[in-house]
Amino acid sequence: MKKKLVFSALALAIIFIFAYRFTKKTPPTSETTTKTPRNVTVQKAADSSSVQETLSYPAIVAGDQEISVTAAAGGTAVSVPFNLGDYVYTGSLLTRIDNVGNRADTEYRDFQSASLQTSKLSKDQAEESLRAAKQYYKDLKKAYDDGSGSVTKAQVNAADKQINITELQLESARVTLRSLIDNHLITSPISGYVTEKDISTGDSVSTGQKIATISATKKIKFRFFVDADNLANFKAGTKIDIVGNDGQKMTAIVKNVSPVADPDTKRFLVEAYPENSSTSVLASGTLATATLTVAKKPQTEGDLILPLSAITVGQNESHIFVVYDGQAKAISVTVVSIVGENAEIKADIPSDAQIILSGAKLVQDGSTVNVQK
Repeated sequence: MKKKLVFSALALAIIFIFAYRFTKKTPPTSETTTKTPRNVTVQKAADSSSVQETLSYPAIVAGDQEISVTAAAGGTAVSVPFNLGDYVYTGSLLTRIDNVGNRADTEYRDFQSASLQTSKLSKDQAEESLRAAKQYYKDLKKAYDDGSGSVTKAQVNAADKQINITELQLESARVTLRSLIDNHLITSPISGYVTEKDISTGDSVSTGQKIATISATKKIKFRFFVDADNLANFKAGTKIDIVGNDGQKMTAIVKNVSPVADPDTKRFLVEAYPENSSTSVLASGTLATATLTVAKKPQTEGDLILPLSAITVGQNESHIFVVYDGQAKAISVTVVSIVGENAEIKADIPSDAQIILSGAKLVQDGSTVNVQK
């Protein structure tokens, strides 16, 4: 019985060893790995003297002849009788501002502002003073004409002068009141379309706050800001592409370039107009994207510009790979500068050398490569 158990255990051990050897896979050797071709794409050194780069900037669609309307007085917007897209005429009421309450009744004419009430009281008092001065002059003139001798000519002349003084005081009070009313009744200075509406009924308004933007026409322009490094690409007459948020595309031509940078962003304002005025335009006040494809050239003649993905940058040495006799060959390079996704490099290679672009991060020096067409 004991011998049978030993024999069975020995048989199981032999079976296990054979099964393990049969199922165990031999790991690939470095020679096998090296000879497995890597698919790569290449570009000749002669074609690497520039690179196409697309510049992209957020742009706002604006009216080509527009004006911003601001508040001349602070308070509460008690009436805002206009909507975005409305056509308004010169003198049309845009906003009624008061200092007390939140009244939206457009039929309500009396302001509750303390300054307006005071000014109105001054005007009423000036009107009453003028009536009294005229009546006083009338009474004096009548008494003087009666020849009773109770009134002198000098008194009549003085009363007449007082009428003139009171008239001037009344006119001044009226001008002051009119000015305060105008400051609280914001009207459109031009006829045109409302392209921006910045307040609503009930909003608190401060002096100088923008109320609305009015465009004299439906024609549009595109306004965007460009960094100093790329400003030279946006000269007057340059054609650019515009893509709206709805995917609508059109061509625009640069017309105006600001010579002064914005103090906050340090970027320069550029204005472009649609090339074809009959093109279906984007809505004013919406956002779009302005793009321009440019050829980036190296700062030093003879240098190359390559995508960063084609360059292995190390602390002590940077290199690229070229295809030589079906294999990847590492070439040491000097990185001059990095701009965006590209880098300018110095490399001592012939003009017909095939530089590996796609797949450069997957190969090593001596790796077998398969150049994709």
